[in-house]
Amino acid sequence: MASTVKETPVNLFIKQSDIDNNVLNKDDSSTAYIIYQNNIIQGKYHKLISEYNELKNEKDTLEEDNDRLEKAKTCLQGHVKNEFIKSTCYKDLLTNNTEILQEQMNMFLVCNLISILYMIMPFLNLSHHYSLALLLTTVTMHSSLIMKGYDRIHELKKDEKIKKIEDEIMEIEKSSKLIEELVDNF
Repeated sequence: MASTVKETPVNLFIKQSDIDNNVLNKDDSSTAYIIYQNNIIQGKYHKLISEYNELKNEKDTLEEDNDRLEKAKTCLQGHVKNEFIKSTCYKDLLTNNTEILQEQMNMFLVCNLISILYMIMPFLNLSHHYSLALLLTTVTMHSSLIMKGYDRIHELKKDEKIKKIEDEIMEIEKSSKLIEELVDNF
């Protein structure tokens, strides 16, 4: 019959109680030295594992911070782009408003010049027929110039380009509010 051999597992890390019971009671100095060196290596091993875990945690934290910074950078780039587009839109609106103001000033100037003609008419020594014809012509010119000025101003105010610009500004304002909410949530 085969004899049964009792197998004992090999423990690389020896407990201090095993050292005290099995080794220190014997006079084998080489075994004691090996166990001593094993304990030193085991301490270094635990220290290295601890440092590795700390470095791994630090790396994970840095990666999370980097991800957050990338998101913030993307949000800020979007915000800056929106501000650039918005400033361009406001520039176009300002140009349009300048045109409207110039048209109003032209209308004001023409109306004042024609008003001077009204004031001069009584002093002209013209017959009643010429005076009436001059008055009707002046009133007609005055009215048509005022109507053309108002039409031009109305046309400038209702321009499709301006409507698109105003819609784009409103859209940018909405997205800016969304970006502000995202930044607040960071």
